[in-house]
Amino acid sequence: WSNGVMECWRTNVFSSTALNAWVATPVAGNTYYSMPGTWTFPVAFKSGTTVHVFASGDINGYAPETHKAHHTDHTKCSTELGAFGVDVRGFAVKQHLYARGVWK
Repeated sequence: WSNGVMECWRTNVFSSTALNAWVATPVAGNTYYSMPGTWTFPVAFKSGTTVHVFASGDINGYAPETHKAHHTDHTKCSTELGAFGVDVRGFAVKQHLYARGVWK
């Protein structure tokens, strides 16, 4: 935008070939399956400003599931998607990411 605000978005699609990327963690007698990642923004946001990041998605309609995005610096953010109690390894999964902030 002309006021220096940048909005960017991305959709990650993980197929069944991403089986080995899932991490299985025992939690309270069950298993939490998660897949960490990193999203590098197309242009760095301005240093010293706030960058808002958001994640959503769907793991084949299963619940409960989580979709997280954590601002790590002005060039990228860390991401995670996960499901509790359902072995989602091998499923097709979509993760939608959105970031907004000032870049100039």
